Amino acid sequence: MAFILSLGLAWMIYPYFIAALKQKSVTQHVSEYAIESYKQKERTPIFGGVIFLLVATGVTLFVGAFNIDFKLLSVLIHTLLFASIGLVDDIKIIKEGKNDGLSGKTRLVLQTLFALSFVWLTLDATPIPFFSFSLSLPLWFTIPVRVFMIVGSINAFNITDGMDGLSAGLAMFVLGGLAALSLNQTSYALTFIFALLGSLLGFLVFNFSPAKIFMGDVGSYGLGGALIMIGMILNQEVIFILLYAVYLIEVICVIIQQVAVRVFKRRVFSYTPIHYAFVLKGMKDVKVVLMFYVFGAISLGVGLLTYFMGGF
Repeated sequence: MAFILSLGLAWMIYPYFIAALKQKSVTQHVSEYAIESYKQKERTPIFGGVIFLLVATGVTLFVGAFNIDFKLLSVLIHTLLFASIGLVDDIKIIKEGKNDGLSGKTRLVLQTLFALSFVWLTLDATPIPFFSFSLSLPLWFTIPVRVFMIVGSINAFNITDGMDGLSAGLAMFVLGGLAALSLNQTSYALTFIFALLGSLLGFLVFNFSPAKIFMGDVGSYGLGGALIMIGMILNQEVIFILLYAVYLIEVICVIIQQVAVRVFKRRVFSYTPIHYAFVLKGMKDVKVVLMFYVFGAISLGVGLLTYFMGGF
């Protein structure tokens, strides 16, 4: 029910939302560092994440009104908090007419504060694959590690969100994996997972190439935060890393590139985020996205195989 309601609502709302954004000229401002072929995307509306996050949250509260525990409620609240950072960032970009937005330090501080709030409210032990025990580490270690995981996952998602349908499509694989993990335990998160799957699929219809709307930072921060927080309340951080592998590889490539340029004054990759490197080598956008979907499917398979063989 959550999936069908979210899909139907998102599919019906987006055409009107896109038309309203175009009428008010609420469109993307492409960075001056973007490759030339992406400059034409300047006219594409943003704020797409507002709809799929609000629809998923609303449907979850409606369908699971009497089946929402404290942890899931924390996920819903903090998803909107992370999304609010992106919303302010998007609004600032539109008002100023350039792709700067909030300063990196401001975004990092706010993300860290909200992540700390969530981690403190939902602390649990972490099960280890192939061993029949959960790892209970001291708070001075657990809290910083989980905060780092949340902030890192959000920014990895944001970095990956640079090509029509890429981040949203990969998120479908991650959500599919999280749904499978939640089926094997008593979890109220399942309603939110399927609500997100529905609303995100409704968004992807309008986001796949050629994109009629982008999710914006409001969507990438909110959805990136939601994915890792769901993994945490399911106590499956280790498996989540496998499911999220494509996003993590993207951000690792960016870090390697920055270190190489600053320290050795040379590039390791032709361009980062790495999905742009394939475009520069002559691949069409759609083929790059579909290739990354294959990697997302492989990550899903490896994650689920590890989960079911690891004695969870």
